[in-house]
Amino acid sequence: MRVGIVTYFDIANYGSVLQAYALKTVLEEYGVHSDFVRIHERKAVNKYLHKIYVGAITATKLLTSPTARKNHFEIRNLKKTTQSGISEETKNSFSSFVENNLPSITLGRLELVKLAHTSQYDYFICGSDQIWSPLSLHLSSYKFLEFAPESKRIAYAPSFGVESIPEYNVRHIKKALRKMSYISVRETQGAVMIEELTGEKPPVMLDPTMLLTDEKWRREYGKHQTKGYKKPYVLAYFFEEPSEEIIQEIMNCASADGLDVLVLMQTNEMLLRKGAVYVSADPWEFLCLIDHAEYILTNSFHGAVFSVLFNKKFTVFNRRHSDNVKQTSRIATLLSTAGLSECIYREGEPIYKDRKPIELEKIEKKRQESLQYISEALNLEIRNE
Repeated sequence: MRVGIVTYFDIANYGSVLQAYALKTVLEEYGVHSDFVRIHERKAVNKYLHKIYVGAITATKLLTSPTARKNHFEIRNLKKTTQSGISEETKNSFSSFVENNLPSITLGRLELVKLAHTSQYDYFICGSDQIWSPLSLHLSSYKFLEFAPESKRIAYAPSFGVESIPEYNVRHIKKALRKMSYISVRETQGAVMIEELTGEKPPVMLDPTMLLTDEKWRREYGKHQTKGYKKPYVLAYFFEEPSEEIIQEIMNCASADGLDVLVLMQTNEMLLRKGAVYVSADPWEFLCLIDHAEYILTNSFHGAVFSVLFNKKFTVFNRRHSDNVKQTSRIATLLSTAGLSECIYREGEPIYKDRKPIELEKIEKKRQESLQYISEALNLEIRNE
């Protein structure tokens, strides 16, 4: 069996490449070959026509929807914070990771439609990650698998990434969802939104990274040379820094316990000024750094995911977005599944917290449900370890 996967897999973001790697790994365990699908128009005329098409849709929504105008600028800022802040060395390591671990095909849109209607690929899977973000003024039909026959369309744990769908994209999303063969989502709020649109509530599945156990991830990163860090440390993984008062408390508490503070983003300027150390880390090094940290501080979804998987002490901070771009539901769903809702930072509480044990049986039950979903969608026999 051969499957094409549509997701974010070739960007310099730890969570994106690792969730892609995890899904590919799970499919391999079932004997399924998979390729990641990338859209790129080779012919100049096709590029030009698509650019005109996107421009027309964007302009129409900007002119007719105040919400669209507001979201347009916030999306651009959001992309900058999630895909910047790492060194050129780290960016190059991401390119090597993708090249060595995530096989892909690159096609124009018409080529992809023709391929999808042949027998070369049995199914196409979209997900996980925030590929269904409804904020963009131009929704990519490719991310909803509209190029493929309806019987080949499977959604595994895609995320909307927000609390509600803006009115300017409701019609398109509703139509695309109704033509899916199998639908699941990553967040509880995503299931609620789909039920409101279609009348049917899809199952909530684990992010692909959680389909692999902690021991599997340790084996994976253990195959590669990782530097680690010689002293005990707190790992701070922030896309946007918290307030200066919180940063001062982070540094003071770490210093009192004899811990260094490591950061993964060069844009964490306040932390760096106060003595934190920037480390350049490829995806394998990222896993190693989380696994060996004394404590994790993060506002990253996948920072929280791997903190849970490696059974670490951690605190999650909400990201600073407007009401239009709230992204709290994915963290809430994750922590609820692990029984760790108290790990979200609330103003006035200590930053470094003791927590109750992770509810590992709940995570394992959800893992088996998620694997069963993949098995049924692809007509496979599930393999239990």
